Amino acid sequence: MKVAEAQELWSPVATYLNTASYGLPPRPAWDALQSALEDWHGGRTSWEHWGIPGEEARAYFARLVGVPVESVAIGPNVSTLVGFVAASIPDGSRPGGDPGRRSRWAIADVVARLQHDG
Repeated sequence: MKVAEAQELWSPVATYLNTASYGLPPRPAWDALQSALEDWHGGRTSWEHWGIPGEEARAYFARLVGVPVESVAIGPNVSTLVGFVAASIPDGSRPGGDPGRRSRWAIADVVARLQHDG
């Protein structure tokens, strides 16, 4: 998908900058949510299968970056997961290595693979 095509998936009424905590849903996500709400409202579904797409995305991302699926965490937003990581660092310690180097390269690798996969 080209960037211009992806941009068409969103339709904010004005400039929207709060994507870090509450991003706007793209059209396919909005449509899927409306369908799920209709099914829920009409008593035509249960919630148990709602986690399947998240687990499928988790497995795809693991394959994309070449890691075991068990090492990929999913959550409602980045800040929640970063908070868990930060809370697990013992008081007074300093994470080792070159700060930012690994994450910078990991992000660049993911972007390159996504662009290659199209």
